[in-house]
Amino acid sequence: MSNLHQLMSDREPAIGECLAIVRPGDEILLVGDGVRALVDDIGKLAGVTGQLTALAADARDHGVELRASELEIRLVEDDVWVEKVTLHEQVLSWL
Repeated sequence: MSNLHQLMSDREPAIGECLAIVRPGDEILLVGDGVRALVDDIGKLAGVTGQLTALAADARDHGVELRASELEIRLVEDDVWVEKVTLHEQVLSWL
């Protein structure tokens, strides 16, 4: 029973609220402006890096591809995003 958390913002309260309810087995996908958290808020995300992925196109658009690689954050394409949505019991979006 896992959830996919789509973190679409690099601002509070979205990050804090998301992290407050993430459970083992859940996954966080950084989408849109959320990929900027890899630069500005990585300290907050440090405890969940094993559960963290980012949308590749958004990482490229925001210039954080290299940062994601350094942090060993898996970048996924849109087709994998769609697959993740179907694999998790719930999808929660944080704006």
